Parts: sequence; C-alpha cells; structure tokens
Amino acid sequence: MRAYYYDNVPGDQRLPHDYVPSRPVSNETLEAINVKHWQIPVEGHEPKINAIAEERDYKNRDTINVSKAAMGDVCSQSFLTGFPQYEWYRFMRPKSRPSSRSA
Repeated sequence: MRAYYYDNVPGDQRLPHDYVPSRPVSNETLEAINVKHWQIPVEGHEPKINAIAEERDYKNRDTINVSKAAMGDVCSQSFLTGFPQYEWYRFMRPKSRPSSRSA
C-alpha cells in the first residue's frame, strides 16, 4: 500500500496525481486519521479478511470485478466521478492473470 498527498491538478483521476517529488503520507499520519491497512497475501487471504471483519465488526462485504470487460464504459466513468465523501471499506485483491501460451 502506498499513501501520498493528492496533487489536486485537474485531469484524469485514474492517473496517480502524486506530487513530484512525491509527498508520502506517514504511517503516523494514517494512524492519526484512523486509516487502517494490512498486507494480506493473495493465497489464503480469506481467513485473514474474515478475522479483520470480525474484529472490526464489519457486517457487509462484496466482491466486485473492476474491469472494462466486466463493466463496460461505466468502469471508466466510475473512476472519473470523483471520490465519495463518505466512509467505505473495500478489500482489494489483484485479478488472477491468465497464463500466456503460444498457439
């Protein structure tokens, strides 16, 4: 996980929008504003996520496939509408990649 200050420059919000040079947010600052983050391996992730959800009393959970193939044009538009102004929780994991094979 990498946290940095958003540069607030107009443009495509899907781009990093990191300052140059980068202005990382320290773990101490994240803790002070109650941002939680964990390093969870993809393999065997469910028990760790279940433990975090139980410990923090999270009641709702969903799994979504964020990709152009799955969502069509709404995928791009979703990222361009801005950041929500309310609290939300998401556990994100990388999509498994198909193996490359020559025909």
